[in-house]
Amino acid sequence: MASSQLTVFCPILGAAPPNDNFADALPIDPLPYSITGNLQGATREPNEPLGPYSDVGTESLWWSFAPTELGVLTVSAQADLWQPRWVAYRGSVLTNLESLATAATVRVRTDPGQVYQFQLAAVLGSGSEFALAASFTPAPTNDLFAQRIHLDGTNHTISAWFLDASVEPGEPLADPAITRTLWWSWTAPADGRVVVTPASTMVPPTGKASVAFYTGPAVDQLTPLSVRAPNTYAYGPWTFAATAGTVYHLQLWPQGDGPEPTGFDLAFTTFGPARNDNFTQATVLDYDHPSTIESNVGATREPGEPSQRPGGPNKSIWWRWTAAYNSTGAAAQVGLGTLTNVTLAVYQGASISTLRLVGSGTDIARFDALATETYYIAAETAANVDGDIELSCSGGALNGGHREIPGNLVKNPSFEVFITSDWMGGNGGRPLTVAPDGQSYAWTGGEALSQDIPTTPGQSYRLRFVYANEDHMDDATLLLKFGDTQIALLDVPRFQWWRPAEFILTAAVPVSRLEFLGDGGLVDLDQVSLLWLNDPPSIVTPPVAATVYSGRPALFQATISGTEPLSLQWYFNEAPLAGATEALLIIPVSPRRTPAVISSWRQTRSVR
Repeated sequence: MASSQLTVFCPILGAAPPNDNFADALPIDPLPYSITGNLQGATREPNEPLGPYSDVGTESLWWSFAPTELGVLTVSAQADLWQPRWVAYRGSVLTNLESLATAATVRVRTDPGQVYQFQLAAVLGSGSEFALAASFTPAPTNDLFAQRIHLDGTNHTISAWFLDASVEPGEPLADPAITRTLWWSWTAPADGRVVVTPASTMVPPTGKASVAFYTGPAVDQLTPLSVRAPNTYAYGPWTFAATAGTVYHLQLWPQGDGPEPTGFDLAFTTFGPARNDNFTQATVLDYDHPSTIESNVGATREPGEPSQRPGGPNKSIWWRWTAAYNSTGAAAQVGLGTLTNVTLAVYQGASISTLRLVGSGTDIARFDALATETYYIAAETAANVDGDIELSCSGGALNGGHREIPGNLVKNPSFEVFITSDWMGGNGGRPLTVAPDGQSYAWTGGEALSQDIPTTPGQSYRLRFVYANEDHMDDATLLLKFGDTQIALLDVPRFQWWRPAEFILTAAVPVSRLEFLGDGGLVDLDQVSLLWLNDPPSIVTPPVAATVYSGRPALFQATISGTEPLSLQWYFNEAPLAGATEALLIIPVSPRRTPAVISSWRQTRSVR
């Protein structure tokens, strides 16, 4: 059955096709089989069955199949101008046929020694040109564990039928109701990540199946493998960390008793070296990439890096996420990587020495997020644990409360407005602050949304805002201008949720106009801020003297601000303390008043 055949028959105008009558049925052979033809001129002979439906026309053609082995025959027909319908029968006498299935594509279990007939007709009318295809799938040979099929390599797409499959004595079962299973084995070529995707997510859609994974030499000596899955065995995909040279056994069983084929995809990826080991290498999570999977192989902890995982030694990898709106209960969460029980720590600050913890937890860390603010997430494991971690970050419940942004040159930065496409005028503009906190404002004027801001020529500024097309039916665009320069034209598709934007601007004149113009559709806008890009460093809260009992440590803390990145260094007796670069200083000796120094590229400030 390895060869294939394409047959084309063209009936003479007014003549019936050669397989019009049951006795002249064309054999479906060899397989796979395909043919094109035309239903025009066909007839329905006396005593010809109609199948279970009465909505077919008076034209029909016949094919027959005599199998030599147990299996499943799939027959389909495609037509552009009419709806084909197959009826499959068992039998060799026209007046004594047993109807088995009817559809545009039929799948029939075939037993050797039987004869099967396939009748093609048109639904509700007459048919014309069509294309027929048939394929045969033999009964599985890997029903028993000892007959399992071995898979080599890294990626496989497997189709399977459970025809006459069974459960053998001593076979482990995830559910005692399972009555049919098939077996495969696979040897890991290296350490890496295995993802097995069930057939229900394959294209074209097929029957659902579930999978269990084992190691061991015999069916009664198997050890189940712990895998990661979003739900139970019923859904998948299933993920686990594979060890080089280990043989893994895959047990597949169907959900339900339908005739559909099933199967799975097996994909293997080696663990690469950690790409986001250091804080400055943090992987970005954003609107278009809400989650990523990263390896922690070879990861370390940087000098001065804070840790929230008890014990040690530990290692970490980093992500970075910018909040699109003010929210309560934002979450960084571990997904379907190979590792679990991961300690997550969420920080704010743009350098290791200035990090401030805002949330932590095992596999999930919740925190309150502020629009346009950036958060850094460290995923910590024991130093000897290798694998990969899938991390996602998302906002929680929307919090529309007012938030002052220190240093903001835009007046009253908390606002929400609609920008419509007819705001193309100027005439002095209108202030950006037009709505009470937590409310929306439908702009009805003809001017652009704008504000004149005192600026220093040559000075750079950071513009941040969040925008959406939350409840509107049409796509939109948002035009940004700073002075006479067009900064960006942003596409805002309909129903787009809030997303952040950031631009670096340079002033050319003493007064610069910041403009937002709707260039089509409706746009929601919020949390606009314009800040000096190079704010000088300052000590917001200086350290204070401490009195402690002799032999107990003294604690000093300083709060700093300024344009990131900032560096911090503690001094004692006018000399820098080695490794003392974090906001909290612990001195295990009798304390003295200790100076702190912070610096950026612009200037240095100190307190003594």
